[in-house]
Amino acid sequence: MNHSQPRLQPLPRRVRPFLGETLRSYLDRLAEANGLNVDDLHQLLGASRRHRTFIPIEGLTAATGVPERHLFYGLPELRYNSPMKTSALSGRFVDTTLACRRCTATKAIPATTQVTVWAREDRPICLRHRLWLGYRNCRPEDQVNLTTQPETIRAQVRHRRLTRRFGFSAVQEAVTTAYSIAIHEDSKEVFHEFDANRKFECRMRRFFDEAQADRLPRTYFDAAHYPDIIALAALLLSPHWRSVMLGSPLREKLEFFRELHRFGLIRGGAPRAIGTVASWLDRLAPVGRPPIPRWVLLQLQFWPPGRADPLDYYEHGFFEEPIPLEWHEMVQQTLGDL
Repeated sequence: MNHSQPRLQPLPRRVRPFLGETLRSYLDRLAEANGLNVDDLHQLLGASRRHRTFIPIEGLTAATGVPERHLFYGLPELRYNSPMKTSALSGRFVDTTLACRRCTATKAIPATTQVTVWAREDRPICLRHRLWLGYRNCRPEDQVNLTTQPETIRAQVRHRRLTRRFGFSAVQEAVTTAYSIAIHEDSKEVFHEFDANRKFECRMRRFFDEAQADRLPRTYFDAAHYPDIIALAALLLSPHWRSVMLGSPLREKLEFFRELHRFGLIRGGAPRAIGTVASWLDRLAPVGRPPIPRWVLLQLQFWPPGRADPLDYYEHGFFEEPIPLEWHEMVQQTLGDL
């Protein structure tokens, strides 16, 4: 007596997965195309009630009529055998975002249908259509046209080179630190006084002129910040600057901040995100004194670039505000290293 279950018949409409699409997005499109409720589709495919994201590949292949190898290629979650597939994706993908609206149009996907794909941190741009996808766009119109922003496109190429050289985890940490520094630099006075040395402001001016609008979605700011973030991340990863921070006199270490200002990455003598910079320095030298004392960072924060070092002013007693007593011992040790 044969107790095998009846063979699942293919659904009327075949839907192919988009490259890198999330499983949830694909099942939503499959259900919509065939006039089914998503819960009914899960039951039809034999999904587990406890882990609704665990879809048997055999059932999905039979129902869609799409070859198994195409499903594995298009849906990253199916490449892992664990029911908790999203946790297995961490380390390569950082978030989800909408697929490029022009790429979906070439696949005959209706404009009203949103396709969600897994996003890698080093690929926020569709290079074929020069659209910024980013990590926070929730509408197709939030995808920024980068035709007139070639430096942003080049930044992604540089980002991927950094990933190949230093590894995903190290680059992700550097980009996170650089992002915090860049956001603090422009958090309060983006266009208070236009500075041509600040390339971020030039990019935003270009975006506003092209859009002829008073306000722009947040994705435009992310796209304008991206080249600076990658440039700063490259400096944070640089073996040269890391060795300078760990083994050189303090005056040579301060050259790092002058380098940031020369590239237009910061406004003053040091980044405004003092806590972020101090944490980065602590990670460089987890044992012993930090490479640059916090009091120096605080004095440099609003120090006009081009003037004498705060160390010179301290030596001659020219500080306008006294240094707290608990810093005096650290200051004397610092000056003794010069």
